[in-house]
Amino acid sequence: MHIRSTPADDWREVIGVLADLRDEGVDPKAPAIVYWPVWQKNFGGGNFIRSVAFIVQTPRAGSSTFRRELEQAVAGVNPNLPVADMKTLQSW
Repeated sequence: MHIRSTPADDWREVIGVLADLRDEGVDPKAPAIVYWPVWQKNFGGGNFIRSVAFIVQTPRAGSSTFRRELEQAVAGVNPNLPVADMKTLQSW
């Protein structure tokens, strides 16, 4: 099976199908969703890398001890994931 996001885009091969995924509880209907790779070649007329940002609300924002704790928590899940470009909301 193949899909594309617009008629001008390249066709992409479907490599897997998940059961209904819900992130708003079990009562609402599961949304239709597509997960695209992080790197997209010739997608929407160009090449781009998707990025992800997380916001953590804490009174300890900007402290070096909080940064180390956050890096350790991420490494505990996957040691290959970097924590990069950490900033306070004010600096954004």
